[in-house]
Amino acid sequence: MKHLFFLVLTVLSLTVNGQFILETIDDNNPNEPSIALAPLGDKPAVAGSNIDNFYYINGEQWQKTKSSSALGVYGDPVLHYSGSSLFFAHLSKTSGKEWGDWFDRIVVQRIDSIEPWMEQSYSVGYNQDKMQDKPWLSSDNHSADYNGNVYVTWTEFDKYDSDLPEHQSRIRFSVYSPDIDSFSQAITISDSTGDCRDGDNTLEGVTTAIGANGEIYAVWAGHDKLWFDKSTDGGLTWGADQVIQKQVEGWDMHMPNIMRANGMPFIQCDRVNGIIYICWADEYSGNADIWLTYSKDGGSTWSDRVKMNTDASSSHQYFPNMVLDQATGMVYVAFYDFRESPSNTFYHTYIATYKAAGEVKNYQVTKEPTALPGTSVFYGDYLDLDVARDKLAVIYTTYN
Repeated sequence: MKHLFFLVLTVLSLTVNGQFILETIDDNNPNEPSIALAPLGDKPAVAGSNIDNFYYINGEQWQKTKSSSALGVYGDPVLHYSGSSLFFAHLSKTSGKEWGDWFDRIVVQRIDSIEPWMEQSYSVGYNQDKMQDKPWLSSDNHSADYNGNVYVTWTEFDKYDSDLPEHQSRIRFSVYSPDIDSFSQAITISDSTGDCRDGDNTLEGVTTAIGANGEIYAVWAGHDKLWFDKSTDGGLTWGADQVIQKQVEGWDMHMPNIMRANGMPFIQCDRVNGIIYICWADEYSGNADIWLTYSKDGGSTWSDRVKMNTDASSSHQYFPNMVLDQATGMVYVAFYDFRESPSNTFYHTYIATYKAAGEVKNYQVTKEPTALPGTSVFYGDYLDLDVARDKLAVIYTTYN
């Protein structure tokens, strides 16, 4: 018997007065979506998904096209507006190499036009035969010293999926300077290393946030811990890695009815109030929950963990991602939630809201529950969300 299925990409757009629009923008097996809202309102909302799907608002409607680059496009899309400039990070597909070898750099595009597709591609982090994986972007559009800088972080594997002890993973970093229109030579910012198995003992999932004076804050997972580091000179030098939380059962979460699930951390910084937030998922309570911690002193000390899903069930929650509204200081965390499914088969997409030492509130986004696709379908490693100009957008994959 043949089974017909497809993955659907959905965008929820929500305004501060509670009005929302729920839209399906793709029904051709997309996953690992990213979305970016223009902070100045002078550019379109954009989104991407594996492997080279690209979406943009044209008038009131979402349009779909294909991204391209001379360096190749092969998934892990991350979209980010730095002011009015749109940056797009993804894996490479280097010509003349086989799968597994062609991921030899991170590609960051500056997109000048969507239709027709016009961009400048930057090769970031090439290091001979090592694999470069899972990038993320942030930017500084406010500080006196580093205004316009764009930061990309990722994981470098000596040899992907190798179990040999001499093959290790590490966290890498590069900065784009608009003055020279180029990314810097990549540096390693993690003091320790992980293995190359793409699991709990691999250093992975690094994201960054920017402080009021241009400080760069970074967080990643590995060895059943959350690691934090920071730079106060635009990424030239970094401090000592700090373990800020134990991640019980690690970031590579073995959940039922799905091929792969994770609790990788995300970081945001409230620049007005000087508060750094980090969210993640782990099994501290015996099941997977969404957690948050915050620091009011630049990362020197951290709060106790705050549970972001308000249910009292023993069902799972995972795939967290987070954004912060600088205008209000409100944190928004989106995740998949199985509180109504004891078998952890059906989930809703939820949003949690929070401010430091305040009340956690949960909002159910989806009207109907979604079934997981089972262990033979790749569902991706993340959903995404963004906030700008009194609008919140959440983009996620569902199984139909």
